[in-house]
Amino acid sequence: MWGNVSENKTDLKNPDFSTKRKDGRFDGSDKHVVTAENIKLVKALVTHGVQTKFICLHLDISEPTLIKHYRQHMAEARTTAHSKVGQSLFKQAINGNTSAAIFYAKTQMGWKEERQEIVVNNYSLSESDKDILKRAGLLIDE
Repeated sequence: MWGNVSENKTDLKNPDFSTKRKDGRFDGSDKHVVTAENIKLVKALVTHGVQTKFICLHLDISEPTLIKHYRQHMAEARTTAHSKVGQSLFKQAINGNTSAAIFYAKTQMGWKEERQEIVVNNYSLSESDKDILKRAGLLIDE
């Protein structure tokens, strides 16, 4: 995979890099060739959220090579995936899925939950802390 290094442990610890480099590679092998099949594969893997390091392992190339040859295809695939997920989320929110609606409002519309703090005996409590103390009978409404 990475040159003329054999699989025995001695060579892996002390690889022989004395071989002349040809076109930036130690073993003189041909450069990566982009094929329609590889483009389709890269797009599918990116669409499904596979990390670039695993795509590289599958194609037996380095990350710089992946980026060099497939950057545009990866960007298109990621945009398509985000669009499909966004459409699905939007449909769910419109159809009454409260969790989807809240998530959409927070991530796309800038909504956020205001955190209200309450001070009791010089201790700062959030609303949820206040509710817990009320249920435990340790806090009386003022």
